[in-house]
Amino acid sequence: MTPPSEGHQGPSIEIQRLYVQSDAQNLGMGHFLMEEAIKIARDKGFTFMWLGVWEHNEKALRFYEKFNFERIGSHTFMMGDDPQQDHLLGRII
Repeated sequence: MTPPSEGHQGPSIEIQRLYVQSDAQNLGMGHFLMEEAIKIARDKGFTFMWLGVWEHNEKALRFYEKFNFERIGSHTFMMGDDPQQDHLLGRII
């Protein structure tokens, strides 16, 4: 997929997966992982970060909002025969 950069011209990077096991959630691990991902991306010269989140994953949407990700688009994907919608989120880093 072409990175949705909402007009941003610099190099972009996608976060494809960031999961924390359910019994380890709310311990700050997700926060640590996201901070590290942003730091590594900056160190590698990226200036824009984006990701896709299932529209009904409210917990993940709230998590990414805390890191100043904003909705920049949407993407339909198929789950078997059922079309699902991802919100595409992005931010300048």
